[in-house]
Amino acid sequence: MSTTQLTFLAAGLALLSALFANHVNNTCYSSDLENQRRCPIPFLLAKPIPSEIEIKRLREEKARLDAEKSTMRDQMAVLQETISELKQGENEKTLLRQQVETMQRQLSQSQQTEAERAVLRQQVATLEQKLSEMHVSPPPLPKPPAVKTSVSLPLTKDGKVDFEMIFSPPPPVRDEFETKEEFATRLREFEQYQVQLVETLNQAAAQHDLRVQAGTAQLEKKNYNVDKAEFVVQLTWADWVRQRFILDENEVARISVGRDMAKGLFEEGQQKPVFVTLQISGDQKTVVSSFLAGLGKGINVLMATPPVFVARDKLKDGSLGPELVLIPAGTFQMGSNDGSSDEKPVHTVTVKSFALGKYEVTFEEYDKFCEATGRDKPKDEGWGRGKRPVINVSWDDAKAYVKWLSEQTGKDYRLPTEAQWEYAARAGTTTKYWWGNEIGKNNANCDGCGSQWDNKQTAPVGSFKPNSFGLYDVSGNVWEWLEDKWHGNYEGAPSDGSAWTAGGDSNNHLFRGGSWSDNDNYLRCAYRGRNDSSSRYYGWGLRFSRVNL
Repeated sequence: MSTTQLTFLAAGLALLSALFANHVNNTCYSSDLENQRRCPIPFLLAKPIPSEIEIKRLREEKARLDAEKSTMRDQMAVLQETISELKQGENEKTLLRQQVETMQRQLSQSQQTEAERAVLRQQVATLEQKLSEMHVSPPPLPKPPAVKTSVSLPLTKDGKVDFEMIFSPPPPVRDEFETKEEFATRLREFEQYQVQLVETLNQAAAQHDLRVQAGTAQLEKKNYNVDKAEFVVQLTWADWVRQRFILDENEVARISVGRDMAKGLFEEGQQKPVFVTLQISGDQKTVVSSFLAGLGKGINVLMATPPVFVARDKLKDGSLGPELVLIPAGTFQMGSNDGSSDEKPVHTVTVKSFALGKYEVTFEEYDKFCEATGRDKPKDEGWGRGKRPVINVSWDDAKAYVKWLSEQTGKDYRLPTEAQWEYAARAGTTTKYWWGNEIGKNNANCDGCGSQWDNKQTAPVGSFKPNSFGLYDVSGNVWEWLEDKWHGNYEGAPSDGSAWTAGGDSNNHLFRGGSWSDNDNYLRCAYRGRNDSSSRYYGWGLRFSRVNL
């Protein structure tokens, strides 16, 4: 073989060796396990084959490293963005904070309309977002008032404002399947609803909505004092005000206005509608201001609001019991020298403070007692139940009711003593009736009282104005059972306001106040009535007292 042929042969072998080595690297040294297994080279020539567990570990490690790199890239991007943002001028940050503070203060006030407040809220939100993007916390300023859910004025079937619903909305009653927490939530919602009702009434008054007109003011030009720019306003109050608030005796008030304003009022007409605004504390609603439409300022026209503390005890089911008012301690002259012999002798009695039912017990309240105890419900004579005073109850029935109230509340409920009743009914007066010596018109429900219910049927409780202790219907509507036994006169009667249960007629107990079917003589504060403890009648009801205040 020639040298040339040997050279070509060596070159060919080198070429084949290079091709074979390339095949081995691409196949036998591949990380693919299957390719390694197909490798045609004897195992002594191949690299060691890793196990499946090792391959899995390597793959997981690679995934972890990839994730860490991705996270670091993201963090780097955030840091770069933060560094860029922090380079913004401190003056801009300070300006933004000042703008937010100003708007927050505006929102914390109540002068703006809701539309203006919405614009301010949007502007504050925009500025706070910008401060957040600059990594500056918004200033810790007062939060804007929460947006309250508005409620509409409740209306009666004939489209008039239902003031009874505003002043005495029916409280929620716990459902037998309702948990304590669920009922507690509903009670809180009910309390908030009462607040919203009062706010709605105030808003309507501020807008001079005649549906909530509280009365009419008659401007008396003849009494105008030129030097003092003062004149007399004669007020006539609407029924919904007279029935719920204690008014000045003569319903007269003096206000001072400038001469120009007075002249304008007289030119417009001497009669103006009056509106009031209320505030609510618990269940008690009181008048805080009153004003004439078109006058442009408030007037001091009202009204001593009831000087009473109103309370309601909770029953075992979580609902509220009947309303109570606090009667202050005091001394009075009990009896009358102008009445029957059993009203004599007039004697001094000192009474400790106690609480008395604001209204006569209603069918609604008494029916709840009957349902809880399994007693038969008394007949309503077809006049209706609900807010009407319960009738056809005996002294024994009345005692059972106050005993049940005591068990339900843990408080000491009783029937009033005779001295407590007369002291509370008089409310500091010495006249025949708490409003004067004449029966008048529409002061109570009796035969000849001038009301729509006279000698026909009972009236819903609270249909007439209260006395100065805040008690309704102490005269007329239904007789009210008392704790005391009957005695023929006041000889030996207690002077401390306690019940007179020693001696006397054990078969007869007292009641007071007169009823819808009695004439005005029976409604006198000093008049005493009696009957046996087991009898029932459609003119007999009850009112309760509570002594552990």
